[in-house]
Amino acid sequence: MRAPGWLRTIRDGVVRAAGNRLLVVLLLTLLALGLRLIRLANQPLWWDEGWSLFFATSGIREMLELTAVDIHPPLYYLVLHSWIRVFGPGVVSVRLLSVLLGTAAIPLLYAAGRRLAGHRGGMLAGLLLAISPFHIFYSQEVRMYGLVTLLGVAAFYFTTLWEARNGRPGIGAWLGYVLAAMAALCTAYYAAFLLLALNLYMLSRWLRARRSLREPSARPAPRLSTWLGAQLAVLLLCLPWIWYAGGKLLTYVRFKVGVEGDPSFGPLVYLVRHLAAFDWGHAEGMLAEWWWVGLLPLIILLLGLGYSLWRRHSDGGGATGPDLAYALPLGIVAVIVACGFAINLVLPFNPPRSERLLLVALPAYLVLFATGLLALGRTKRWLATATTGLFVLLALVSLVCFYATPRYRSDDYRPLVERVRALGLPGDAVLCVHPWQIGYFHAYLPDEDDRPTLVLTPQQVVPSARQFWADDPALMAAGLDSLLEEYGRLWFADHRTMGRVLESAIEGYLVGHAYPVLDEWYGTSTVLSFFADAEPETQPVNAQFGEWLALKGAALSAGPLEAGWGVAAVDLAWQLSERPAEDYTVGLRLVGTTGQIWAQRDAVPSGGLLSFTEWPVGETQIDRHGVLVPAGTPPGEYTLTLRVYRSEDLEVVPVTFEGGSGGEVVLGSLRVSHPETLPPVEAMTFEQSLQVDFDHRLRLLGANVPDESAPFLPGEAVPVELFWQALDAPGQDYFPRLCLLDAGDAVVAELVEKPVSGTYPTAWWRAGELVRDPHHLPIPAAVPSGTYHLTAGLIRADGSDVEIAGGTAALDLGTIQVREGEHNFKPAEPEYVQVAQFGTSVEMVGYDLREAVRAPGSPLNVTLYWHALETPDRDYHTFVHLLDASGEILAQDDGPPAGGKVPVMGWLPGEYLIDTRSLHLPPALADGEYRLGVGFYDPVTGVRLGDRVILGVSIPVSAEEGCQCP
Repeated sequence: MRAPGWLRTIRDGVVRAAGNRLLVVLLLTLLALGLRLIRLANQPLWWDEGWSLFFATSGIREMLELTAVDIHPPLYYLVLHSWIRVFGPGVVSVRLLSVLLGTAAIPLLYAAGRRLAGHRGGMLAGLLLAISPFHIFYSQEVRMYGLVTLLGVAAFYFTTLWEARNGRPGIGAWLGYVLAAMAALCTAYYAAFLLLALNLYMLSRWLRARRSLREPSARPAPRLSTWLGAQLAVLLLCLPWIWYAGGKLLTYVRFKVGVEGDPSFGPLVYLVRHLAAFDWGHAEGMLAEWWWVGLLPLIILLLGLGYSLWRRHSDGGGATGPDLAYALPLGIVAVIVACGFAINLVLPFNPPRSERLLLVALPAYLVLFATGLLALGRTKRWLATATTGLFVLLALVSLVCFYATPRYRSDDYRPLVERVRALGLPGDAVLCVHPWQIGYFHAYLPDEDDRPTLVLTPQQVVPSARQFWADDPALMAAGLDSLLEEYGRLWFADHRTMGRVLESAIEGYLVGHAYPVLDEWYGTSTVLSFFADAEPETQPVNAQFGEWLALKGAALSAGPLEAGWGVAAVDLAWQLSERPAEDYTVGLRLVGTTGQIWAQRDAVPSGGLLSFTEWPVGETQIDRHGVLVPAGTPPGEYTLTLRVYRSEDLEVVPVTFEGGSGGEVVLGSLRVSHPETLPPVEAMTFEQSLQVDFDHRLRLLGANVPDESAPFLPGEAVPVELFWQALDAPGQDYFPRLCLLDAGDAVVAELVEKPVSGTYPTAWWRAGELVRDPHHLPIPAAVPSGTYHLTAGLIRADGSDVEIAGGTAALDLGTIQVREGEHNFKPAEPEYVQVAQFGTSVEMVGYDLREAVRAPGSPLNVTLYWHALETPDRDYHTFVHLLDASGEILAQDDGPPAGGKVPVMGWLPGEYLIDTRSLHLPPALADGEYRLGVGFYDPVTGVRLGDRVILGVSIPVSAEEGCQCP
């Protein structure tokens, strides 16, 4: 039977209205979701989020024990724990939970607002919550505020449903309220203020209804017993947790408030801070000093409503409007703020952004605000529209700053954790003093197989905070020894802004019982240290640094050491003959066969904890160091050298040792091998990322090139480092090609050689291998001053170019500035004339040398005069040897002529150069006559340019008092 037309009209209207309302709610929900997803992973985690992850990644029993002494109950952590078991602990994953919880509050608030203020009121309240910066902030944070707000809205909604049914709810409403209220209390203790407000409201409604029973039109009084039964159910459900955690919680809160030492806020400051946050959230970045602007929409609304009420009263009209729409949300906001203020007086806890504790009041505040806008719109529509527009505008301005302003910079652990991921092995351990650090590592390294073992120092919270290792050094020593024995490699995230009592003790112990390898700052508060365990072998080396420091012995890792993972452990046995007045640094260098430095460690002795100025004189001190062999280091033989230099101006202390002298001494040799586990690409650091593939076999990951602002002289070599990854075993030789091009793209300098200066051809590379490939492109002596382009390419053994994407064969690496130096063609006038030719390119025309008698251990300077016959073909170094009567070398000094200020390959035919060399006579040198031998050699191959020449003037040495010792 077909329905009458009037019935069909009503039915269609209802369907359209319902459909429109559902569409509005859906659009509001999608808007809220979109705003909460924007830049979700942009900001780093902060301490509280790290705590959340620490709790949530613990076992449930341990979590309950831990949260019993936390300022928040465990329900959120249990939810997050379950979420992580399904979706993992990654940053986006755990923040997405907050996003969904925050988004779910919008349709629920619409439903509650619609019951109080109709469809328009619910829609407006939902819109304000959807764009609320305050709510969006905590819908992206890994904390419980989004969940407790959602549960608070649910309790709020079921209360309105209860009210609509005059205190006679069905089983669904009764159960919904009980579960929402109980869950809110188990999520945040401040939810009790919301329940108090709801109870006060229902009690007031019951009392008013009782007084109005005599009126014929009065509604029956709500059943208070049913409501009280619901509260009793909530209490009974929460009672086990209150019984378990209550005493511990009070102890912890008193302790925390005492430690924080926050002042109490006055009523006005407390109120306006929270009202401003309710309107436009936390004022971020440039808005921080303009936080009060957030009060403007509320002020305008209150003034408009006040004026409307005054006009209505003046016109003899009465107050109109839905009583419930004002009374319930107003009561919620007033009670929550008043209770929060009271707590602030008794137990002040007011860190930055502490307004978050009252976020549970925000939905009721926005319902109240929306209701006020609707009331104002009935008399002053333009003012209501302007106020709404101002609210939206301020929200958008605040959101822009919220998305763009970096937060928690000093505690951004992302680069720190990435460093551990790149350089650490799964079998390593990370030692943490603070639980939130554990949470950071779980979030930033969500793959358990890719994460080192996380170790938290043993501690307790109640009855007082205590670090067991700080109280018991023997317990700490046993714990650290056990960790070193089990893992061998420890990473220590040392947070340096919270006392460092335990951190200093841990660092001091590890420096003396393991080998400090890395010591890197991240932000302004955390240092990442890396310690390795090893048993180095004794090396036959002794040396004297200056007149005050002796190296009595050394020990060095035997190897082989894997590239990317291996640590060269070094024991240095130092002895002071006198304390220096300044700080000095120990420098260790891992040097390849071509003289290339592949790794280095520069540190004050004892891991930076005890400088030479604090050491006892005459006592041997063991100084431990670890040098990490970087990823990309080719397999082969290397030497480890040692130098000591003044920390302030980097002046190197001259060193003498058996068979020579100079600026550094060789400690020993070690072998580097292919790694069994390939390091990740991130283990190699480079300034310029390229990511270019050649022949589907080699990928040029990046490059290091000199800063274009630093000019080069003709004859200098431009250092270029290429960083490769073998996508597959190349199986053939490829040759990197470096070129310097002038403005017309003409090649002015070119270098084509096998990788690693010709020592590690690609035919030897393995699939997946990382290779750091250093080259030095010489600039010809005749190149004029100007700007030149540096390019890189790859050619095959047959000379053909390997093309890359776009059909080009060369990559532009940047520009190089060349500046011509000064040349002296005036003949030299040495003190002693002695002509000797070295090869076909250089001759010596003489030297300057004082003939004074010298004491053992004193410095010796000699000035050599060179004449370029032609431009040398290599970057030769000069040497000066102190020789005894048998020709044995007793001391030496070598290096680039004139300290490298005039590059050898930049010498022009006919020019003269002055080269002053300095060496130290050995302290135990016997009295007698000694000679100096000088010459040139190739530092890469060690081959001399011509024969050594003996200077004609001898060096008299005498230890007698009164000798002339310059």
